[in-house]
Formats: sequence, C-alpha cells, structure tokens
Amino acid sequence: MDRLKQRFTTLCVPLLFVAPLGSAIADDTVNVSVSSAGVTWQAVDGYADAQLRVGGNGMDIEQAYEAGNSLRFDAYGLADGTYHYQLTLMPSGVNEAREAMLAARDAGEEDTYNRLADELQFDYEPRTVTGKFRVQNAVAETFDEEAIAAEEQAEADALAAEEAAASFEMED
Repeated sequence: MDRLKQRFTTLCVPLLFVAPLGSAIADDTVNVSVSSAGVTWQAVDGYADAQLRVGGNGMDIEQAYEAGNSLRFDAYGLADGTYHYQLTLMPSGVNEAREAMLAARDAGEEDTYNRLADELQFDYEPRTVTGKFRVQNAVAETFDEEAIAAEEQAEADALAAEEAAASFEMED
C-alpha cells in the first residue's frame, strides 16, 4: 500500500501543479476569432476546464473557464499595444480518470492503479495554444507581424523625413 501511495504522490500531485502549463500543440485545437471587442476561442474537442493568460504592456491577466462556457476575452479598456495569450484546455474525462485511479489505490488494486496512472499521465495531457493580438485605437485586431513591421517602418521613415526637413529649415 505504501508503494501505491508513493506512486500516487509521484504522478498525481505534480500533475495538479503542472497541468496549467500544458504542452504546445497544433492550431487545430481551437478556432480563434479576433473581433473589435476581443478574442474568442472555439475548442475543436470538448474540454473540462480552461485557463487563459493574457499579457502585454506590463499587464498579466488570468481568467478561468468551466466546461461549456464561452472562451472569450474582452479587450475593452486595454491600452494600445501587442498582447500575447496562452490558453490551456484540460481535456474532458480527466476528473473521472483521477477518481478511478484513487478508487483503485484505495482498493489496493495495484495493476489497475498503474494502468490508470499511465493513462492519466499521457491520455489526459492539457492542450495549450498560444498567440498574439493587437489593440490599436481601442480596437482588437489580428496580429500580423509583417503589417506591423511595415507600419512601424513607415512611421520611422516619416519621422526621419520630418527631422531632416526641420534640420534643413534651421540651416537656412
């Protein structure tokens, strides 16, 4: 029995703390939609819970979602700038798998416990999706690195031209 408790502590307790970190996976986990009001994610598969972190401009915002709730982040009130997000989805069934594993441990069924522990570790791994969006003039928009770089270059060129013109006028 002590061996089962040790294995439980080794496998499950770290899962409780590591789960929000998840693992990087393909974009086919969620469909992302950016509108002027914010960002919405639609999970392709079901999920039990979700954790969202949004950071940028010195801000770090966290939101939790329960299964079935809309995965939506309202960008209202955010300062202009670029924001990064990390959405972690906990797959459906993880709570049931954990309960079955605990029942097997309590019943002393080591083989069942070990099989369920392996399934919990690999089959119920959290899914994490990351990305960026931009807020400009109080409107959220898709983050397009090339377009932003072109805008920033145009602004820098315009500023350099103004400075050159001002410098030329001072010399006259």
